[in-house]
Amino acid sequence: MPPARPSATPGPSTAPTKSPVGDALYEWARGTEEPGYVFTQHELLDSGLVPKNDLIILLEATRYLVSRRLFKAHDIKGQAGIGYELVEEAAAANYGGLSSDEQMVYAAIDSSGTAGIWTKTIKAKSGVHAKVLDRVYKSLETKGLIKTMKSVKHPQRKMYIRSGLTPSEEATGGTWFNDGRLDIGMIEAVTSAIEAYCSIASWKIAEDDPEDDYLNLKRKRPDDGFDEEGKGKQQKLENGKIDMPKPKTPPQYVPIQPRYQGYPTLAHISQELMNKKITQLAIPNNALQQVLDVMIYDNRLHKVNRDARADETPDDPDHNQIFMYRCFTNPAILGQQRNRHNKIASHSYSARRAQEIEDIGRGGFSEVPCLDCPIFDICGDGGPVNTKTCIYLPEWEEKMERADHEAGAAWPLVQTGRKTQPNR
Repeated sequence: MPPARPSATPGPSTAPTKSPVGDALYEWARGTEEPGYVFTQHELLDSGLVPKNDLIILLEATRYLVSRRLFKAHDIKGQAGIGYELVEEAAAANYGGLSSDEQMVYAAIDSSGTAGIWTKTIKAKSGVHAKVLDRVYKSLETKGLIKTMKSVKHPQRKMYIRSGLTPSEEATGGTWFNDGRLDIGMIEAVTSAIEAYCSIASWKIAEDDPEDDYLNLKRKRPDDGFDEEGKGKQQKLENGKIDMPKPKTPPQYVPIQPRYQGYPTLAHISQELMNKKITQLAIPNNALQQVLDVMIYDNRLHKVNRDARADETPDDPDHNQIFMYRCFTNPAILGQQRNRHNKIASHSYSARRAQEIEDIGRGGFSEVPCLDCPIFDICGDGGPVNTKTCIYLPEWEEKMERADHEAGAAWPLVQTGRKTQPNR
């Protein structure tokens, strides 16, 4: 038969002041498991420290440990009895010297762990008055026991967490968030560095053609020979121009042979980012994998695989495979794209829009004058420029009507308030 479950959770008010069995149980528990482990009543009885496995003695010992905050009582679902979580002695000492209100508030914050806790929840759990809570928060912060935190899921809520704990990724959003906001700048810097590294590793420079004079820049011997200093007496070609070396062409990149197994892996990319010091802190592998997956989705990288070596941990343990990352854009084109992007980014908003329209090409929706309007930034309802006073829209609508009639379109016309246009 399982041990009988106590009728209520033992509390500090009824706890004994001393308990040799409790002290022995704590030392045994600390030497058996790490802090955070929840012991069942069966496990505590199996320690052999409770005389005659007496439940009354066990209850007094656990009540003593709970009162000293060395144990935390938990209901164990699906099992009889109560579980007891092992707490570090240093963490339990934080409760010393606190008032009853401070203990209740600190216990609520402490129990939330790395998830943190909302002030409204603290008030409901502790039952402390709102005005008293403000004083308690200030006192606990001054003592260095708690700190505020921000949650990505609930940015408007004021939340607290125990000092010394790092908020969970679920609360902070993980590596790619800063103060509850997505760090776009860091993501762009990391993805650009990854793409450049994978691009260099995915292409090779074509070998020079020895018969190509444009690349073969060896010094030509003058027709009348060299003088005593080794200089040409006449450095002119037949057309009379100076025989100057031609500028070297940019390197020509060619793809690497099929079934190549030297493409960068997650470990290689992580090491490269550390070497380049793209970020001040090392990026965890799970966060880096998230970025790589997004880059694959955006067609900036392509994933290939190979068999894992003896010294490698496979990314796919079921098939013993390591994932590698290949870039289909060679370094020359990648550099051109980056320069072009920087050039466009330095222009005004209207200039960037015009460049985007040029990239898309004319036709269809891109013909709407709003897309490349030179005063688009100040256009809006109630502003100095709006759709009712626009001088470009009527011209475009007339152009569209003429095109419709020329094409023999028979669409019904509707009245817009300013002029007539096709109802499509």
